[in-house]
Amino acid sequence: MYSRSCPVKNVLYDPEAMMISTVTQYQNELSHGNIRGLTAANLPTYLAFIRDFCFSIALNSELNFEQQLFIIGLFLKQSDSHLNNITRLSELAENFNIMISDGTLLEHFQALPSVSAIKWHFFATQDSFFVTHIYKNKEIPTCNIKKFDDFIECQQMLMRSLNTNEASSNNDNIFIVANPNREHHAYTEILKISQKIIDEHLAEYPHLLNNFLLYSIYNDQFMAHLGKRPTEYFKFLILDILMLKSYLAGIAIQQEKLTKDSVVKLFQSYFRRRQHYPGLLAFMDEKIKEAELQSEYVIFSLLKN
Repeated sequence: MYSRSCPVKNVLYDPEAMMISTVTQYQNELSHGNIRGLTAANLPTYLAFIRDFCFSIALNSELNFEQQLFIIGLFLKQSDSHLNNITRLSELAENFNIMISDGTLLEHFQALPSVSAIKWHFFATQDSFFVTHIYKNKEIPTCNIKKFDDFIECQQMLMRSLNTNEASSNNDNIFIVANPNREHHAYTEILKISQKIIDEHLAEYPHLLNNFLLYSIYNDQFMAHLGKRPTEYFKFLILDILMLKSYLAGIAIQQEKLTKDSVVKLFQSYFRRRQHYPGLLAFMDEKIKEAELQSEYVIFSLLKN
């Protein structure tokens, strides 16, 4: 399992944390010849090219965060059948750069639908799994759960913000998880009204999300060490971002602002939990495949507000 919890504090808020430069270096000089458990002998030939193209998109300051993700995801999807053909990948990358320059890809992004019900279903299903898979019981004294890790405090802020019947009850000892069978309206409203607070924080720290994206690509290496294809990795990344943005919305509403400490606490605790429960990847993969029976592009709809 890949880990992003430890260096989060040093990465997110440092404007120079993800400064990237290109150097010539032999494989056996990089990480003692080992990249996420892969050596030069079994390193996918496409990895460096795919990674460098994604870096170039993530570093394009003319694109916002969601546009960067869309272009990266679309490139990974279209490159999936050409991973062993570097020449074809190079042609595809060139075509993408042209379509970025002439605005074609941004038009495609703009045309994406925003489907609140799908967004809620992905979030609620995963939120429920995060808790019930670990504790096997939704009704657990909150004081006991909070001793386990900081993630619960962040998660409960969103649950209180949703103002469900359970969350608004007077029983503070009941721990709440999202219910995928509920309507999405309260969740959608929370995302909407919290956006101003989140935007203010991002305006103060404009490199935050970009640092996260660059570090994710750098650290995860597209989960090649787990036998995943780049397009599969992208789907997991989008679900992670959906979860993080949702919990940030709850924190923003409850605290009426975001702080460095609250954001770092969420990112660290979220990925700590992700790291310790590898079964979550299989669960996420199952839910993605179920949704893709309706549309193979469903994951892209999660990028739209």
